Amino acid sequence: MTTRFNPAHRFPKGGPALPGGRWFATAVPRSPAMKTKLAPPALALACVFILHSSSFILGQGALTPPGAPAPTMKTLDQVEARTPISSAPFTISTSGSYYLTGNLAVGTAGGSAITISADQVTLDLNGFTISSTASPASGTAVLINGVRRNVTVTNGHIRGTTTFAAGAFTTGGFLDGVASLFPDSANLRVSDLNVFGMGDDGIELGFINVPTFVVERCNVSVCAGRGIYGAVIRDCTAGPTGDTAIAGDIVTNCSGETVNTASAFADGISGNTVETCRGISVSATGVEGITVNNSRGTSISGRGISGSNVSNSYGTSNTANGIVSTNATNSNGSSSSGVGLSATNATNSYGISSSGVGLSAANATNCFGFSTLGTAGLDANPGTASFCRGQRTGGIAISAGIAIGCTVVTGTVSSLNKFLGTP
Repeated sequence: MTTRFNPAHRFPKGGPALPGGRWFATAVPRSPAMKTKLAPPALALACVFILHSSSFILGQGALTPPGAPAPTMKTLDQVEARTPISSAPFTISTSGSYYLTGNLAVGTAGGSAITISADQVTLDLNGFTISSTASPASGTAVLINGVRRNVTVTNGHIRGTTTFAAGAFTTGGFLDGVASLFPDSANLRVSDLNVFGMGDDGIELGFINVPTFVVERCNVSVCAGRGIYGAVIRDCTAGPTGDTAIAGDIVTNCSGETVNTASAFADGISGNTVETCRGISVSATGVEGITVNNSRGTSISGRGISGSNVSNSYGTSNTANGIVSTNATNSNGSSSSGVGLSATNATNSYGISSSGVGLSAANATNCFGFSTLGTAGLDANPGTASFCRGQRTGGIAISAGIAIGCTVVTGTVSSLNKFLGTP
């Protein structure tokens, strides 16, 4: 028997190959007695079996079956790790997350619906309503009781039966919507609530000097007392209310209206910093703050806007001043019988009045004052009016100690010192 390589018996393309992709030749045994050659397909199968037969005898791993499978489903506590509230009155005395499963009503018996007497509590009204039909009004829908830390009330509706008609409130239901009266509390947050028909206050967090008392995206209407009271108040509305509609340290993007039935000194919006707000008051100030920006204030017999620094704002009043400010910039004030805009320093501002002075300032720069029947369109006497313009038909358009580069539409300039072309 002799052995030689037979090139004719190489594997066809697609068959076994050496590393690197080279095809290999097959050694074919030959003997004088052996006259029949193996056909290429049969030979290929034989070689594949020889080359790969070792894989059939290798160990295939442990035969011992694994243990029982672990649970794959969550427990009920893991699916809804909150405590349901389905009836009132209910007291929360343990930290955690709570939610309403439906509407809650305390009925004519009155009293508080939910009392929070624990820290680290989130109360989700879950879109449902807490209501009371008590008469007279009593209790609080959600009472944050005692000195509390880290409490959130959110997402739902609170409804009483107080109404407002013919300039008067008729009270019923809850006294307060959400209330906390302890200044030592911290991190109290009320958000996304609609509060209607309270016999006293809508949302009352008690103190504006605690910066972590926050009210956001809430709407309060028809409250005989205050609308919203907290430290940081954003994106809220309140009114009509009997007392101040919205009061806070920082008030942003809010609207408040008071009808002054509870207090003649109630403001529409009151805050240390007031930004992008609208306030209405009958007898007090529409918008009052230390810094007022991008806001609008309206009052019938009080000031439209009052602030130390007022900018980019508009104030109106029927019988008092439209705007009263230490520094008024880029602002407009108007009044029927009071001063349109009154400031110590007025810049790029406008004042108009029917029977009073249009704009009054110790120093006015680039301002305009107009009056129909008042003593002057713009009055900067004994101060300085620089590059100002005034209008008072048949009267004094501008009155100033020093008038620099001033002009008039109609009327005259009354000044002992006129410069740069002042007529």
